[in-house]
Amino acid sequence: MLILDEPTAALGVKEASHVLWIVLQARQRGLAVIFITHNVIHALTVGHHFAVLIKGAKAADFRKGEMSREEITDLMAG
Repeated sequence: MLILDEPTAALGVKEASHVLWIVLQARQRGLAVIFITHNVIHALTVGHHFAVLIKGAKAADFRKGEMSREEITDLMAG
């Protein structure tokens, strides 16, 4: 299992893309990946199952394609 907490937060576009590529490679090798981020685009790039937490409580639990990027962003904004 690979747990990453905001791994792209302080990175530029090129470096963040490399991290996302590494996450995708890990998934392809069968590793479970927990990817914690505030960046909806990064989450949607590598994820297939999502949970949105607000003040530590689960506000939503859904699979890729069940909510739009805009809906997810609105939910995260509270």
